[in-house]
This record gives sequence, C-alpha cells and structure tokens, in this order.
Amino acid sequence: MQALEKEDVLKLKEYKTHKKLKKYLEPYQEYSSTLKKSLIINFFSYEVSFLIINKGSDIVFDIQEERKTLKKNQSCVLFSSSEKIKMSLENKVDFILLEFKAVKLAYFFNEYIDENNIGFSHIRGESFFYTKEDNENFIKNLDSFLLNKFEVIKTPFSIINLVSYLEENKGVYDIESLLLLVNVSRRVLDKAFRLYVGMSVKTYASLIKKKHEYKK
Repeated sequence: MQALEKEDVLKLKEYKTHKKLKKYLEPYQEYSSTLKKSLIINFFSYEVSFLIINKGSDIVFDIQEERKTLKKNQSCVLFSSSEKIKMSLENKVDFILLEFKAVKLAYFFNEYIDENNIGFSHIRGESFFYTKEDNENFIKNLDSFLLNKFEVIKTPFSIINLVSYLEENKGVYDIESLLLLVNVSRRVLDKAFRLYVGMSVKTYASLIKKKHEYKK
C-alpha cells in the first residue's frame, strides 16, 4: 500500500515473510504511530489483496456507501475491488498489513471472497493476539497460521494463470482466445472470475490498461 508509506506521520517496520509464503505475499508491514491529526488515505485494491490486523485504535473503512469499523484485536480481508477504499485513522495507529500478490489471497481466505461482497470482510473465529514483549513469536505464529490456512482453490481452470495472462498483455485480450485458453464457456468464465477476483474480466482488463497508461 504505497500511499501509507509516503505518510511521514506513520512509522513503518517490515518483517520478512516465511520462505514458503514468498510466492503469495510481500513482506509484512507494521504501521505504528501517534497521529497529530486524523488521517484519511484513499487507495484501490484491484491489483492486490490485503489482510489487516488491528492492534490499536479503531480503523474505519468507507467503500461505496458502506462504512465498516475494525476494532482492536480484530482482523479483516480487503480483496480485489473496482471501488476506491477510504481508510480513516485516528489517535494511536498500530496495525499489521499483509499484502497478497494479485488475487492469491483467495488461496488462504476464499470463503470470504464472493461476488456479493464489496471488498471488506471480518475474519470471524480467528484472533491474532499480540504483545510487544513477544513480537517475534507473534510474527512466527502468523506465518504458521497462514501456512496451515493455505489450500489450493478447486476451480475448473486456473484463475491465477488467467490474471497473469491479462497482466502480461497489459489488459489487451480477445474473448474468443481467452475461452480457448481456459476451455470453458463464457458464462462459466464470468462467474468464476467474479467469484475469485471480485469483478468481471472486462473490468479487470480495463483497470490494467489504465494502470499502464498512467505509467507512460
């Protein structure tokens, strides 16, 4: 989440990801600071997915017209969404952010990702307890939790490979070629892609195009 790293009011610390998780995760980011004033950060999550573990004051998220609050010791999943997400921080900031590459969050938390969700889901029944005296073990426990949570998604074709194909081609594609590539009907393709990415193939491809146009 590049926007957070640019904010000088936040102190950032990075933890190396377990070697077995590097394929799916960036290094963990921990943000900790006492804010001089409220901070609002706008970001998109269509390229990546996030798991946020809150250890401090409430974090408020606004997605479309919905407002969600993440309280202390709660965690949430923010997955691919075409909508802008507003993150509001106040007082003492203390949270860990895990950034999953592309849509690979679905390998760990696919039960929270469906086409009826906007992009925010509390993780129920899973708690991440933290003490500053035991920070190193907390990170190890988090690694263990993710390694145990991992399961391969059972889909009629590989959504991840299709996402990679769209990214490599900068969002340019021919629907007939895609259907031949995945060997399923368009209806099945659209349904599965929405299920695990949170949007249609067309929308995802257009977002990738915009990203490359912006870089020029």
